[in-house]
Amino acid sequence: MLRSPARSGLALAALALSGCMLDWNSLRADARAPADSRVEDVTEPMDSGVDTGVIVDSGVDTGVDSGTSNDTGVDSGVAMDTGVDTGTPGDTGVDTGVDVRSDSGVMVPDADPGCTGPVVVNEVQARSSTNAGHEFVELRNNGTCTVDLMGWRLMYSSAGGSTPGQLYLFVAGDRIAPGEHLLLASTEHTAVTTMRRFNSGIADSGSVAIFNRVGRADSVAFGTLTNPMHMFAEPVGMTGAMSAAAGQSISRAADGRDTDNNAMDFRVTMTPTPGAPNM
Repeated sequence: MLRSPARSGLALAALALSGCMLDWNSLRADARAPADSRVEDVTEPMDSGVDTGVIVDSGVDTGVDSGTSNDTGVDSGVAMDTGVDTGTPGDTGVDTGVDVRSDSGVMVPDADPGCTGPVVVNEVQARSSTNAGHEFVELRNNGTCTVDLMGWRLMYSSAGGSTPGQLYLFVAGDRIAPGEHLLLASTEHTAVTTMRRFNSGIADSGSVAIFNRVGRADSVAFGTLTNPMHMFAEPVGMTGAMSAAAGQSISRAADGRDTDNNAMDFRVTMTPTPGAPNM
C-alpha cells in the first residue's frame, strides 16, 4: 500500500523524537550513577573561607623565632638577674632621702662618690679603770669630703701579729664628714654613746686597722710588740705607740695628725676623749 509523502514525514519526525528521548534518558541515568571509585583522592581539604581561630601546627619548622614564649600576661614583679657583678659596692651618688646623724646628733651630709678621706685611727682605749672590757676606737676624717664607710672594716691583731680579726663591718648609713670623729665601742662600754658596737678583745699590746674597699687605709700598733715586723705597725719594723694603762688611751698628739709613724704620732692620754677632738 502506498503512503502519502505527508504521512511519511510525520513518521520520520516521530522516530527522530524517540531517539532524542533515548539519549536524554541515557544522560539522566549517567548523572545518577555513583562516581567512579577508581578516581584518585587527592585529600586536599577545601578552604571554607571561615577563620576558626585555631592555629594548626603543620609540623614544619620554619626556622623563624617569633620571640614570644608563652606570655601569660601576668607580671611576676621579679627582675631577672643578669649574673653580672658590677664590682662597685660603693656610694651610687643617689640621695636615698634618709637623714644620717652622727653619734652627737649632728646631721651628716650625703657622701661624695669616690671620696676616701683620708680616714685615720685617732684614738684607742684598751680598757677603762673599772672594766677590762671597756674599749673604744675613734676615727677621724682628715679629708675635705664626706666618706661613705659602707663596706669598710675595723680589724684587730695581737702583739704577735696574728691573723687580723674583724671587729666591725660598716653598713649603709655609716658616714663621716670632713673633720668629724666617728666612735666605735665594745658592747660592754655603755658609758660612751655610739650606735656602732663590737665584741671586746683589744689587749694592752696589739694593733687596730681600718680597711676601706680597696685595702688598709690606716693602722696603729701599740704596747710591747713581740713581732718586729708587725703588719699593722707604721712603719713596719719600727716600735709602735706606747702602751696605755687602765683608764688611759693612746691618741694622736695633734688631733688627726698622721705622718705614718705610730711612735711619733701617738701619745698616752690620761683623760680619754671618745668621739671628741684630742686634747
